[in-house]
This record gives sequence, structure tokens and C-alpha cells, in this order.
Amino acid sequence: VAMHDFREYRARQLDVPRLEARLTELVQHYPVLRTCIDVQRGTQHVRPEVTLHLDRHDLRALDGETAQRQVEQLRARYSHQRHDPSQPLWRIAVIQLAEQQDPTGSPYDTLIFTSFDALILDGQGIS
Repeated sequence: VAMHDFREYRARQLDVPRLEARLTELVQHYPVLRTCIDVQRGTQHVRPEVTLHLDRHDLRALDGETAQRQVEQLRARYSHQRHDPSQPLWRIAVIQLAEQQDPTGSPYDTLIFTSFDALILDGQGIS
């Protein structure tokens, strides 16, 4: 099992279409975000096409307790993600919620989970 980098961010009134557009630009610009591994041959290759690995989860209609259970399940899934090496080695989840407050009292209505296999990371990339 390779090293895995998981991060969680909070946002308020996130412009998801804008995020998708910026991610598409990043995937186009950085070949590492299109890199896959051929396990049989032990080689890597860069896919020419841009594929976004952005999952959307809209939990705004759920009551607070049900939404929290769903968030915990998603957090467990993304924080222990085992990426398929034949696919790009990253995934991002956007989870939309009813507005709430973090422990410091700051409001948020969106969680963003990022999951990257360390095969495509370097020290600067994770700092």
C-alpha cells in the first residue's frame, strides 16, 4: 500500500462550477494529474484526455444527524482511498451541507475532501 495524502477543507458559498473549471485547467496543465501506472509492465503513462475526478454530494436536504452520518461515511471512504493505479491517482469530493459552524464559530456549508496517492506527490506539492 502506497502512502496516501488526505485533506479536508471547509468553505462557505463555494462556486462549484468555478472550482470544476479551475481543476480542469490544472489537469490540462500538469501531466502528473493525468498520470496512470501500468502495474503489469511497471511503467507510467500520461493520458492525453482530461478527466476530472470530482465527486459531488449534496446533503443539504438531509436533517443534521443524517447528514453528519453521511459525512462520516464519506470521510472514512476518502481518507482511506486506495486509488486504482490504472486511473489518475487523485480524487476530490465536494460535500454540500446546510449551513453550520465549525468549532471556532466560523460558518461553512461545504466540505472538500482531497485524496492523492503519494506516487504523484512531492515535498513541495504537499507543503
